[in-house]
Amino acid sequence: MLGLSDIISLLIALIALAIALATLQQNRNIHEESNRPYITVYLETIKTMDKANDYVILKNFGNTGAYIDKLVVTPPYKSLLPHTDLTFFDACENLFVAPGQSFITMPYLPKHQNPIKIKDRTFELEYHTASRTYKETITLNEFATRFQVTSDGDYKKAADLSINEVIAKSTAEILRHNL
Repeated sequence: MLGLSDIISLLIALIALAIALATLQQNRNIHEESNRPYITVYLETIKTMDKANDYVILKNFGNTGAYIDKLVVTPPYKSLLPHTDLTFFDACENLFVAPGQSFITMPYLPKHQNPIKIKDRTFELEYHTASRTYKETITLNEFATRFQVTSDGDYKKAADLSINEVIAKSTAEILRHNL
């Protein structure tokens, strides 16, 4: 028969086991969250010379690579290529995005889509690693990007510059944005 001290020792051992298991689970969750992929879509305005261009960037900010399963844009962009209706976002299925890797594309709006009238554009993104699937819904306010301060440089008119100056200033602007 178990004595009172044996029962108390057993209870203490069970409580210690429960705490150890909870700590292991918490550590596993923290490790997974810190090492998972974080793929997102965002807008960047880059000023090269006297013209500002908007770019949509798909980037993995996480510590693990992932495969994109689906990327749906609503309302959709128009294709930049004349021989197909596909956009960059339509071609992203099965695309592997390494940690820190980014893909940059220039959005092209159909004639009936005035960028001033479209405030929000939604990106539904699904991606996976070997062990887990992630779903994100990202809403971008494209209208707000029209108000960004895009450069701190005063540039002469592009027509007055040599091609070397144009390339140098464009490269400096892209590097300034860390793309």
